[in-house]
Amino acid sequence: MKSQLLDRIATNLLLPRGTPARLDWLHPAIPAGKHTSKDKEMNDAYTGGCACGAIRYEISAEPVFQNDCQCRDCQRKSGTGHGSYLTFPRDGVKHSGPATLWDMVGDSGNVKTRAFCPACGSPVYMTFAAMPGVFTVHAASLDDPGRYKPQAVTYAVRGHEWDFLDPALPKFDKMPPM
Repeated sequence: MKSQLLDRIATNLLLPRGTPARLDWLHPAIPAGKHTSKDKEMNDAYTGGCACGAIRYEISAEPVFQNDCQCRDCQRKSGTGHGSYLTFPRDGVKHSGPATLWDMVGDSGNVKTRAFCPACGSPVYMTFAAMPGVFTVHAASLDDPGRYKPQAVTYAVRGHEWDFLDPALPKFDKMPPM
């Protein structure tokens, strides 16, 4: 099951075959052979939006990556020590409502676009110029934020000791190798 998940991630992120060997740090949210009462939920669409409801999204795919990011941009955006995100393949994403877009250059040197509601100011999603095949949503924008299951901490080098995250999660100083 783990190799199938890694193949799915590599395919959805448009990475060349063979790349999953470099993603061995990633482990699936539900270990092989173990199923929960929420298995049906895993097949339901991910829905969410902003606080006032002006922006909505529905995503039919499963996330390819879920992370807590401690970069300075995410700290400033969230007003705390990190941002929490789910990244999906862009195919199967439906969204509606006007978003204010803000382009910025991330630590990687690549442009990322943050989308937030012009009415209530809620951050809702992000896109990346270097990865046009993915769509990232803020975990708190989900209708059911309990579906968020972080798999890693990124930009841990910028984390603060007061920002307590799950110590069992793999931590990366920047983005993990993909």
